[in-house]
Amino acid sequence: MVVDFLCKMRSSGIKETSINHKISGLKMFFEVGNTYKLFRVDANSLITKRDYPRIPESIPRFIPSYILKQLNEHLDWLPEPVARMVIVLQACGMRYRELATIPFNCLVCLSVHGSEEKKWSIRFYDYKLKQDRMLPISDEIASIVKKQQRFIRSYFGDSHEYLFTGRDLKSNTKSFYPSKDRVMSLDSFNVYLNNLAKDYNIKDENGKLWEFSSHQFRHTVGTEAIQNGVPFHIVMKL
Repeated sequence: MVVDFLCKMRSSGIKETSINHKISGLKMFFEVGNTYKLFRVDANSLITKRDYPRIPESIPRFIPSYILKQLNEHLDWLPEPVARMVIVLQACGMRYRELATIPFNCLVCLSVHGSEEKKWSIRFYDYKLKQDRMLPISDEIASIVKKQQRFIRSYFGDSHEYLFTGRDLKSNTKSFYPSKDRVMSLDSFNVYLNNLAKDYNIKDENGKLWEFSSHQFRHTVGTEAIQNGVPFHIVMKL
């Protein structure tokens, strides 16, 4: 039965990552059955390492400058809150979950050591490190954040938890009404970008329509920093 199952998986056209998850699930089923004495099988003999399909290493994909140029030329055609999300993501390179759940009061103004100069930072929760973090941002990005704060404040006052939200159901293609209790899903964010790519023919050098995903911006920020001479260990720390 196990051999038939493995053969079925390999001939079904399912992606390698999904096959691995299904095989791991079956092995866990055997281990739980053994633990609770529901049956007795040798899981390591029934399923071995060579049964898992090898997944080719993926190369981190960043967004080339000519694609970013096309994107930024058409940002005005996105709803303003979505366009602001794209701008903050380009500047900070955070994960999408961190972007979507940035607190409403995320701006922090800090004094530069030994100077009267003030610099802006943006505060967010790092879900991987499980702690609050702050990243330095430019005055221009701080201005974008303030515009979004005014937008949210015009609907909900200062009581709203998040800076960015999902779109309320009463919205339409021409207007974006924020939803008070819902952040924007990753799928919705990517759909906005990829519809923009389709509408304005944002294509790569081979003429293929560019497919955006939020995580590409994270790789792009790191790649650009390295290309501009920022030491690798500093990029890792950021």
